[in-house]
Amino acid sequence: MRRRPQRKLPNNEVLSPSPPPPEVDEQSTRKGKAPIQVLQDQSNAALLRQRAAQADQDSRREAEERAQAIADVQAVKLRDAISRIVQDDEFVNKLEEVKRRRDKQQALKIVEDTEMVDADADDDEGNRRGI
Repeated sequence: MRRRPQRKLPNNEVLSPSPPPPEVDEQSTRKGKAPIQVLQDQSNAALLRQRAAQADQDSRREAEERAQAIADVQAVKLRDAISRIVQDDEFVNKLEEVKRRRDKQQALKIVEDTEMVDADADDDEGNRRGI
């Protein structure tokens, strides 16, 4: 059994440690604990184990919830990115279509201008010949 240090009172009197409780038997005295204290320690240990298990479950649940929240956010970001890519692809397709139409219109205009120039040239040539 460990000895408690003696305490001094303000008037320098020494306090001796209190004697063990009367319900202490020889076996528990040899171990340094009373049977009631042993039961309390066992109860406290069981309570601590139960609290530790609950804390472990809580932390696992929180980790799963955090992981699910992160996965949900990533899924939304991925959907948004795919949507933008699809929209960009559709936009590119529309731009290419507009470009094709514009090129086609320019080509038609060039052909028309060439035909008009040819027709004007034919008229000028006919006028010179006196037709």
